Amino acid sequence: MNFLSNILKNIYSVTKRYVRPNGYIATKKYKIVKFCFLKFSFRQAIVLGKNNKVLLFDENNKEYLDVTGSKDILHYINVVIEGDNNTVILPKDYISTFNKSSITIYGSNNKVDIGSGCKFDGLNICMSYIRDIHQSNRKVLIGKNCTSTRKLYIRCCGEGVGVTIGEDCMFATNVVLSTTDWHPVCSLATNERLNPDEDIVIGDHVWVCDDVKIMKGVSVPDGCVVGIGSLVNKKFAEKNCIIAGIPAKQRKSDIKWSR
Repeated sequence: MNFLSNILKNIYSVTKRYVRPNGYIATKKYKIVKFCFLKFSFRQAIVLGKNNKVLLFDENNKEYLDVTGSKDILHYINVVIEGDNNTVILPKDYISTFNKSSITIYGSNNKVDIGSGCKFDGLNICMSYIRDIHQSNRKVLIGKNCTSTRKLYIRCCGEGVGVTIGEDCMFATNVVLSTTDWHPVCSLATNERLNPDEDIVIGDHVWVCDDVKIMKGVSVPDGCVVGIGSLVNKKFAEKNCIIAGIPAKQRKSDIKWSR
């Protein structure tokens, strides 16, 4: 008993939070065990607040499994939730198709819903400002069979804003979607904010190439291709076109692409 009690006295939890250069907030919680001058750490889920749920749905969205308190999900995706009434919906097949991914939510009544058949390497969904300002009613909705090569950052920040991505979209390496400019710019005369946060909408079967930045208020229609290194900062209306440049413009029409 003395042996076990000594071990229990040397078990404690540590939460680390830091901001990466790209603005993404990383929060990780560890259970630390000290034994015989050795220290072992084990990752833990961070789900704080009331009525928060992490659910796994089948491809027909009929059967689901509540894994809110499961340690297994941390082997594939780091989920951090601080607030109330938040929901994260993952496809049941994510275990074999997600790698080095994370979802961070600070606030209440927010939702992340990722469809079946998606394959992501380095998906980072962040619903938080750098200074941990809690916001509500935000949504990130990703359709079926979407993929990313590596490092897809979705920054869904701003009260009531959302990011909607259709089905069968393909994201290359180092793509950023941001509903916010992060820092407010206001009129000196009226103090009215001049750069409000806005939604982003990506249609079905859209190919977004390497190093693309998609900013607030953007719409990319079905079947489009966004060229490498582009900065997209306005709505586009025509389907099946090539969008490219800084800032991005429509370059070609009536195109089609395949994986």
